[in-house]
Formats: sequence, structure tokens, C-alpha cells
Amino acid sequence: MTEAVDELFAGSLDDFVKRRDALARELKKAGDKDTAAAVKQLRKPSTAAWAVNQVARRSPDAIDELIAAAREVHAAQARAVQGKDGSGLRTATDEWRKRINALAAAVAKEAGEQYRDDAASTFEAASTSDEWSAMLKAGRLMTTLSPSGFGLQDMPDPVLTPRRTHRSVQPEPEPESPRDDDAIARARDRLEQLDAALDKATHRLRRAEQRLDQARAAVADAEQAQEKAKAERDEAADALRAIAEG
Repeated sequence: MTEAVDELFAGSLDDFVKRRDALARELKKAGDKDTAAAVKQLRKPSTAAWAVNQVARRSPDAIDELIAAAREVHAAQARAVQGKDGSGLRTATDEWRKRINALAAAVAKEAGEQYRDDAASTFEAASTSDEWSAMLKAGRLMTTLSPSGFGLQDMPDPVLTPRRTHRSVQPEPEPESPRDDDAIARARDRLEQLDAALDKATHRLRRAEQRLDQARAAVADAEQAQEKAKAERDEAADALRAIAEG
């Protein structure tokens, strides 16, 4: 079954539906009705998704490197939020983006320049999700993906700047500039903490929005399947009545 589905997604896009239906009939004839029904429900990939699948199948090492690069960005973000090695985040992000762009260029070469942006979004989104990265590696995407934000979910809270203690003895007057510098430093620390919190909240919102879209799509598919089953059931009932009355 797995090999047959792999061949289905690896083949030509033009006759995808024809080959899918033939595979479903073959499975049904062999007595595997459940699998046949599941195959029949497979949707024809969009052109961009099909091209992404082809590139992923031909370049599994590049996909593994993309996913590893995305994980390194996540780790670098965690270090940066904790006040450790903030300079590594830009390097890790640049490497991740470079791999995304290289794979998107391969898709553009496969299917056309007009699909480059959709491909880049798909590689970005898939590389940050365990579920979608598995689908990408299998080369079985049916549609392109939208990034939900590479935020700070499940990361530790930012390190808070320790509160400075005051001496009980009145200190000697200090020049204005050191006190100004100290206030600026505290303000910058607070701003960084708030930026991190905003990134985290934004990431959660985008993830929730994407899950909501997926749930709506699942509901639509289920409603369509229900309507089809009801129509087939009504047709069978009508046929049974006709036989009984005849």
C-alpha cells in the first residue's frame, strides 16, 4: 500500500486522478475496501505542492538539512531569550533561510518561477512542524503551507535583570551620565523582555489560527463525505423499494 501511494504522488500530476481511481478500484477488487476508500479520498496536489513533493523526493538529504537548520534556529532563540549567545540567532536564521531559498529555487526550476514564493512558504512551515516535516519527507503534500511564525512556544521565560540594591549610606554624588546609562540599560532590558513576550504571544496566535483553518477544512471534508454517503444510501434504499414493489 505504501509503495503504491508513493508511486501515485511521484507520478505525473496530469493523470493523478486517473491513477488514484485505478488504484482504489484495484484495492477494492482485492477486498481491501477501507484502504480503497482512503485512497479515493486523496486529493490531487496543487501544482506547487506537487513540485515541492518532487524536489523533496529527489533531495532527501537537503530536506533533512533544512529541518536540522530549523531546529538550530529554535535552539538559538531559546539561548537568546535566556541571555546566552544572542549573536548565534542571526547566523542560524541566515543558514535556515539559505536552505529554504535553495529548495524554493529548485521548485521554480521544476514547475515555474510563479511557484517560488508558495514553495518557500511551504518549506518554511513544514520545517518547523514535526507533523508537516514528516509529510514533506514522504513527498505527499496535497497543498502548500503557510508559516505560522517561528516563535518562542515552550521556551523558558527570559532571564530577568536582577534588581539593584541601594546602599544604606548616602553615596557620593555621581556624574549625570552614569545614572543615565544605568536607566537606559534597564529600559533596554525591559524592552527585550517585552519583545520576547510579544513574539511568544504572536506565535501562539498564529498556531491557533492555522489549527482553526485545518479544523474548518476537516469539517468541510467530513460534511462532503456525509452528503455523498447519504446520497448513496438514499439511492440504495430507492432501489430496494423498487425491487420490493416490483
